[in-house]
Amino acid sequence: MKDIILYGCGGTFQKVLPFLMRNDHVIAVIDRHQTFWGRKNMGIPIISLEDYCSIPEYRCCEIVLTVNEANEESVQKELEKKGITNFVNYSQYLYHCLPERIVSYTSPAQYEDVILYNVFHDF
Repeated sequence: MKDIILYGCGGTFQKVLPFLMRNDHVIAVIDRHQTFWGRKNMGIPIISLEDYCSIPEYRCCEIVLTVNEANEESVQKELEKKGITNFVNYSQYLYHCLPERIVSYTSPAQYEDVILYNVFHDF
């Protein structure tokens, strides 16, 4: 198990956390909302980006973005502005780490996360 830090503790976080916790140890989640800092979500401490930058043990962890598609670009720019490049979107991360694949399906009317199981995993 490797230590990872998530970015975003909203709906996407809730959906993908069980998959992430299968193979990795989630040590914290970064969120922009100051009212969440110092609290826990599903037992995981919520921190600010400044906390992440100031704690050396956090800086060696990969950041997995668990934000919705609408916020992903702004979060990536925010991280890059701070010189942080060790981040990846949750769907890319899960695609390479788990036999299950999470695929985002987007239509103008609704957003859905669809879970597809690789039925040939053991073959």
